[in-house]
Amino acid sequence: MAERKNPFQELYVTEAFIDGGGQAFVRGFSPIIVDHALGLFQPGNVILKGLPGSGKSMLLNLLRPDTRIAYKRANVPFPVPNDFSSFIGAGINLNRSGADTFGQRPFDKDPEINLALTPLYFADFINCWIVHDIFSSVRIFQKSGGKELCDEIGISMDEALINAAASRLAQDICWFGYFDDTVTTLDDFLNRLAHRITAYRSFGQRNIDSIPWEISRTKTDTGIPITKAVQHLRDTGMIAPHVQVYVRIDQYEELAWLDEIKSYGSIFQQVIHKFLGLRDSRVSYRIGTRKFAWAPDPRMYGTAARIENERTHKEIDLDEVLHRHENRRTWTFPSIAIDIFKRRMESAGYVSKTTSSTLLRAVFGRSLAPSEEVGEYVKTKSPPDRLIRFEKEWPTSWNDYLREIAQTDLLSAILGSAWARQKGKGNIVSSRSFPEVPLWQTKIWWKKERYPIALMQIASRNQQQLQWSGEEEILALSGGNILAFLSLSQHIWDAWLRDMHNQPVEDLVVPEISRSVQSIGIQEASQEWFEKIGNAEHGDYRRQRFIRLLGEIFYKNLLDDTAMSNPGHNGFSLRISELEKKENINSFLKTLVDFGDLVGMKHTSKTKGEKRWKWYLNPILSPYFNIFHVHTKEPVYLSVDKVEEWMNRASGSYNASQP
Repeated sequence: MAERKNPFQELYVTEAFIDGGGQAFVRGFSPIIVDHALGLFQPGNVILKGLPGSGKSMLLNLLRPDTRIAYKRANVPFPVPNDFSSFIGAGINLNRSGADTFGQRPFDKDPEINLALTPLYFADFINCWIVHDIFSSVRIFQKSGGKELCDEIGISMDEALINAAASRLAQDICWFGYFDDTVTTLDDFLNRLAHRITAYRSFGQRNIDSIPWEISRTKTDTGIPITKAVQHLRDTGMIAPHVQVYVRIDQYEELAWLDEIKSYGSIFQQVIHKFLGLRDSRVSYRIGTRKFAWAPDPRMYGTAARIENERTHKEIDLDEVLHRHENRRTWTFPSIAIDIFKRRMESAGYVSKTTSSTLLRAVFGRSLAPSEEVGEYVKTKSPPDRLIRFEKEWPTSWNDYLREIAQTDLLSAILGSAWARQKGKGNIVSSRSFPEVPLWQTKIWWKKERYPIALMQIASRNQQQLQWSGEEEILALSGGNILAFLSLSQHIWDAWLRDMHNQPVEDLVVPEISRSVQSIGIQEASQEWFEKIGNAEHGDYRRQRFIRLLGEIFYKNLLDDTAMSNPGHNGFSLRISELEKKENINSFLKTLVDFGDLVGMKHTSKTKGEKRWKWYLNPILSPYFNIFHVHTKEPVYLSVDKVEEWMNRASGSYNASQP
């Protein structure tokens, strides 16, 4: 008998895909994103920035030899264009390798000597690991890739050549005599290099008392053994002259956490920057990092020099790539999410019998139009007066006019009450007669901008939460983040499985999940996302308290705005000139954006010539605070002092007085 399963149960699938032999990666990876990160597969150093779940690790994993081989074995075209596919990838994960443990145990009892030694040992460890991985990657292609793939890339199948390259590198002056004359094969070289790496890791785990003498006296220069390794591979003919070597340095942000324990994090980052600062065309580095960890003005270790975007490296911001801009037609994320959804469903064994344009639409349906959504909150044909909220001074004739409209179109009646408060000033409501077609009904944009706040007020007055469902809303709540999309899908599927637990399973036909079940799952995903701000690894309760306060302020102000004069006040705006004078606030808001709690962007001010920046909650947090995620009209314009006041209130109590 078939068993219903959640295709989205595993959110962080990158490592699982690879560790499972690579075939799962081939099935699950969406190639659509590659076109928007082609710089990653061209010569030159690249900084790949993005929030968790933006796709950094999955893109970097395309550089791994086992991934390339998996595509070949599956007879699936490699997603990188042919013009850019002649490369060998190697690298280091700073977390998995143990590189992020450096500095937790001193190399010398003297603090000053230790401060000088630790970055040098760190650089040497990185050198050794990457050189080992470069040669291992070439060998993997030789042993497992096959001649056809090696010919495609430009790798020789002759083992004598790789032995020669390893032997020559072992005798290179860059090692300061660490290798002896007995190293004549690749195996000899890799074993000796592995011994050096193991010594560092054993020291970090306190399995040995000190770094062996043969290592402490042969520390290598930052990046030099790596470039020499590539040069010897080319000189021996092991790899063709046109073959690029791309070195991954993933989990760069792990170094930033070290400053919380020891003050080596920023120093180790400067060491990594020095690899880029070499600007050696023989090798190109790819650094994967969360945005908060990448300094705006990165220094290189041992010098006052900086590395610069477009000179020493190119920066690719995946959040910017996937974020929705003004023109919806340029929004890349929906096509990626739809493709990933389809791949997950197929991998889980679900069979589609739909004729819908997309599987996502088939499962979640379309999002409701505002007029349809009202019916989900109010079932009665005679809506109570509390839903419209009449003013005491309004004449009976006007109130009856709104009641009559509400019999067939409650949403229009709610908008009419706001129109009277905002536009009428008594002139409209005091009229002797009212038009058959209400004035506000002809104001298309005025209505469209106020639909979200009207629905929010209707739901609240009827003591209900906002409901969420449909392909469009799920994509919008994802905010251009793959992890957020998968999290929403996971929780919706869990809610559906609970709803179906007593129903017999005949086959794994793709389901059509009801709106009510979707809304439950979305609320659960939103709550989990909020809780992660404070509870996840390296969570920050200061950030969480501020976001909670912000959500509460937005919620109250939007509900109190019965005139609907400010439908854009689910965000706030500051003058850049004012913000630049308050570094503590500027830094805090940047941190909130870099961690994905807020979405920030420049915008055109109402005041000519004035430069401003605006912020909104991450869309996936909107259900938790029961506010709409749509951004219409202008956000609330604030002074920096008001934001500072919020920061102070958030640090003191959740139940601060209202603004």
